Amino acid sequence: MIASMESEVIQAVAERKLPLTFPQQNSVKAGALFTYGFSVYELGKQASRLAIQILNGASPGDLPVESAEFQLTINLKTARQLGLEIPEYILRRAILIHEEE
Repeated sequence: MIASMESEVIQAVAERKLPLTFPQQNSVKAGALFTYGFSVYELGKQASRLAIQILNGASPGDLPVESAEFQLTINLKTARQLGLEIPEYILRRAILIHEEE
C-alpha cells in the first residue's frame, strides 16, 4: 500500500524534514534519502540471462545459484535538505543521486 502512494509519502516526510528509506532505488531518485537493496533493473537483466540459457536448452537444475548484488544509494539533495552530512567513507561506497534544485 505504501509503495502505491510513494510520491505522497515522500512529499509528506519531506515537509516534516524526516529521513525516509524505501526498498527500491527508483524511490531514492524520487526523493527518499537512501536505500540498501538490489536494483530491479539489474535483477531483470539477471533473470533474462538465465531465461535465455533455459530457452537454449540448459536445465534449470544445472544453472548456478545467483543472488542480486545489494547497493547503497543516497540522494544527496534530500540529505542536504535534511541538514545531514554523509561521511566520506560512506559516500565512496554508495551510488549517489544528485538532483538539481
